[in-house]
Formats: sequence, structure tokens, C-alpha cells
Amino acid sequence: MAAEAARKEQEKLLARAAAAEAKGKAGKAEELLEQAEEVYVAPVVIASTVEKNTKFENGGGITAKKDIRVTVTDIRLALQSIVQGKLPLGGVEFKMQSLKTYCKISGIKGNAIPGIFVEEVSGIMIR
Repeated sequence: MAAEAARKEQEKLLARAAAAEAKGKAGKAEELLEQAEEVYVAPVVIASTVEKNTKFENGGGITAKKDIRVTVTDIRLALQSIVQGKLPLGGVEFKMQSLKTYCKISGIKGNAIPGIFVEEVSGIMIR
């Protein structure tokens, strides 16, 4: 359908360009020809015709699957969505080393930051 509409639009523009050329309006005719060349035809996407599961004689096989990709575009908005209950809490993972480094550099201890407890621990390191 889209291809047919684009073809008709292109024919209409070409006819107008021919009429403009006949009237001696070369500039208008050239403009209409360019417009006719730029008519966009949306590609037709055909769904896969491969069966969901295909088995081979040697015992192997191919399984077609569809999936989604999720990209975090704004961390703050995503965190707000978690707080508001629109996203699950499991959708976020803290990098403890980054938090540890920040707290050390900033001198943060105890419950100075809501939701985080910082305590000093002692240990030994053997080399």
C-alpha cells in the first residue's frame, strides 16, 4: 500500500514537472523533478518464515527467538522509577568498590548517608 501511494505521488510530481516544463518554467520543473526523486518508499519488513525449531540430522538444531534490549538513558530517572515502584529493586546493582572509595575519600562514617552504613573494619594482608 505504501509503495503504491509513493508511486502515485511520484507520478503526480512528474506530471506537474512536465506541465511546468511545457509552460517554460524550467526552475519549477527542476524543483518538481527533485521532489519526485526524493519520494520515500518505506521498506516492507517481512516476518521470518523459518520455523521456530529446526532439527538437523546430526542431532543439532536451530531455535528462533525474539528478545528485547533495555538501555538506561538517564540513571537518575531510572532510580526515581525504582523508588516510585515502577521498576523492580533488582533492576539496580551497586558497585561496592565505587561506594567504598567515595566514602573513604569523603570521610563518611556510620549512617551519614541514608540507606548506607559505613564502618571501619580491621584485617591483615599477607604478601
